[in-house]
Amino acid sequence: MATVVGVDIGGTKACVCTRSEGRESFEEFRTGPAMDGAQIAAELRARLERSCARAAAIAVAVPGLVEDGRVVVSDVLPALAGWHPAASLGALAPCVLTSNDAKAALVEVAAGEPADATVALVMVGTGIGAALLVHGRALGGVSGWAGELGSIPIDRAAGVVRLDDAASGAAILRALAIDAAGVHARLAAGERTACEVVERAGEAMGCGLATLVNLFNPGKLVVAGGTLRYAGYAQAAIAALERWALPPLRGACRVVMPPDGERLVCRGAARLALSSLSAPDRPPG
Repeated sequence: MATVVGVDIGGTKACVCTRSEGRESFEEFRTGPAMDGAQIAAELRARLERSCARAAAIAVAVPGLVEDGRVVVSDVLPALAGWHPAASLGALAPCVLTSNDAKAALVEVAAGEPADATVALVMVGTGIGAALLVHGRALGGVSGWAGELGSIPIDRAAGVVRLDDAASGAAILRALAIDAAGVHARLAAGERTACEVVERAGEAMGCGLATLVNLFNPGKLVVAGGTLRYAGYAQAAIAALERWALPPLRGACRVVMPPDGERLVCRGAARLALSSLSAPDRPPG
């Protein structure tokens, strides 16, 4: 079996999934808002050269808009704008693909669904993204950019803001002015301010989830990402979803939060890389 690699480039860390001979391995490295494509490519080259002689295909998933294999814009990692992974990593594999992260995760989710399934996938990490499978087909939109859930406007006490600014992991860290470990510690201690910030963020996320359910009537809603690990966040999100989703649409939708959801993106990217091997006329990148 050919070796393929899927890479999830997140706002605070990257996860590399290598599949070879029926086995799967994972490796992580730190990222951050200042990292650009050249730095990430160097990190990937060092790890991939160490882990395998040469991959048959690599798929890189990024939090942002992608067009023709190039990152157009990324709010989470702004320095990635203009990065073309195929140009940076082409020496490591004959085929290098680039995908939006939520769309890569949807590839993994869709693999286990019926051919005519309608599924909404939401990733909640440093930022928020979504992808939609409608009657078995991924919904891309006119530019292939459909699913920017984090950019929808939401009304808060301070005014109308983007969902990313109210419900994402980055929004929680900004509100509390501490890192993720500090948030977990304050939540574990029952610190009131931290609990309120996380609950408000979860409520905002639930409004976003209700919007998806009300608009697209999915049979399944998959919610994943590191922000769900904050105590109280997922519960607040589900409570708001129940409050704002139309009962008949909510009743038709099964909500799933997979325990290994943080690996959906890199696994989906690896699956995307593998699928490229059966489509030889597909242009790399």
